[in-house]
Amino acid sequence: MYIGLVTQCVSIILIWVGLCTSRWACGDLVRGCKSREYKNIHYILFAGAGCVSLAFLLDIFRCFCVKKVLEIIRLIVQFAGGVLMLSGLIMYYSLQSNQLSGFLTTMGSTAFIFVSVFGIADLVLLERIG
Repeated sequence: MYIGLVTQCVSIILIWVGLCTSRWACGDLVRGCKSREYKNIHYILFAGAGCVSLAFLLDIFRCFCVKKVLEIIRLIVQFAGGVLMLSGLIMYYSLQSNQLSGFLTTMGSTAFIFVSVFGIADLVLLERIG
């Protein structure tokens, strides 16, 4: 459980730092990107970051109070945040260039690495328990 919290914390820090820096093609997402398309992407990305942050807070709260309803709400909010973040990034990269294929391949590879790491962790935990 603690590895998941640390991973979530690092991911959320990276997400917020990425959103708040001014190294986007249009500059700062909040003040620099003035066109309508970028404003929509801005709202989607910040909504996703908010959902992911809320899921992290629910996960911390879950450490002190174990309730099945809280677990289900956390998973729904976490999934919604991830989908919003990915949708916003796909929209952003589709506006920027024709290199959407490279972005999708990178995202898929990253997700596969996480699945592999969690699969290894499951094997290690099963060997210790069993």
